[in-house]
Amino acid sequence: MARSAGCEPAATSALLITVDRIALMEPSKPVRRGESVEQVVRSIREGILKGRFAQGQRLIARDLTDSLGFSRSTLREAFGHLASEGLVDLIPNRGATVRRLSRREIEELFQIRELLEGLSARLAATRVAATRGRKPVQSVIAQIDPNVDLRQFHEQNLLVHGTLLELGGNQQLAQLMAKLNVPFVMGQVRQSMQAEQIARSQREHLEILRAVAAGDADASEAAMRRHLRSTGAWVMTLPESAFRTD
Repeated sequence: MARSAGCEPAATSALLITVDRIALMEPSKPVRRGESVEQVVRSIREGILKGRFAQGQRLIARDLTDSLGFSRSTLREAFGHLASEGLVDLIPNRGATVRRLSRREIEELFQIRELLEGLSARLAATRVAATRGRKPVQSVIAQIDPNVDLRQFHEQNLLVHGTLLELGGNQQLAQLMAKLNVPFVMGQVRQSMQAEQIARSQREHLEILRAVAAGDADASEAAMRRHLRSTGAWVMTLPESAFRTD
């Protein structure tokens, strides 16, 4: 789900960490160093989250300075910011590499997601029950199709989880979810998904959304937690090649 920030729900933006492409600089308008570092961070972050830079790929400083038009010192500072976000690893004498997560790290992240996104679904259902505001949820339900390709599934998956986060209205929860870099985590395993796994995940999404639309907080939380447990269990069946090995 990669739309511009102006037309994306706030919580979906938090979950996806949506970023714009690097802005074109006007020659007559100098950019301060802090601003240029942030532009480079945004551009590389977007490239990672959208799959232009593969996990495990080395980021070649010369290529990036040529394409982005900034100095190596600016690039090194940007790499430091991205490392603090958990998106790249800084390796002595090798530079920056797009981070890959270990099996244990992904397992632990799914355990955290089960709790946090279970709460997200509960809050969304509670809000729907209080306001009778089923329309946003029904709109998402109408878009969910079990028979989609991998790209469409990625978009619909983010739509489901982001919409519930927004409906719940808990900004602290949205910030915590943003720090988990869920699209980055899923990007590592998404290519392993087959039609059967996509269809199952979409059916689980529909179960969650229908419980939220009914305003049933208990059922919504339970359905979300089952969904994340089943997805996490599937991820754990993947071969070692899908994970970082230390």
